[in-house]
Amino acid sequence: MDEIINIWINAIPAVLMGLFLTWALKVGKTKLKQFFRKVKLSELKKIRAKRFNYSAVTYEIVKTHCLMVLFIGLFIFYLNSLNSFVESGRHWVLGGLLISPLYIVQMYYLWQRDFTKSLIKSVAKLV
Repeated sequence: MDEIINIWINAIPAVLMGLFLTWALKVGKTKLKQFFRKVKLSELKKIRAKRFNYSAVTYEIVKTHCLMVLFIGLFIFYLNSLNSFVESGRHWVLGGLLISPLYIVQMYYLWQRDFTKSLIKSVAKLV
């Protein structure tokens, strides 16, 4: 009898966890789709507003190039400084935290580059 109760005590939380995970994945999938659709829609609205203004297009291109230069400069700076950081024997988590601005600039640069490419493709489209 104790074995049966023990099996039920162990099985019920596992089943409940499985049901919760299937529900969470289903809801999470739809919420992520909605989020990415909203982001895409806002990006398309920005492109539509800027595509006939050649000064704005030029500004976006210059902003992309400035971010690229900033990323390359940060990469060179962190490459030199992390070399001495690793040799001093400090913990790798601290190194990851110190290099996080590089990742932030890289992600912003990649987002801006994709936006600028989409903007350039849609310049002077009538539709």
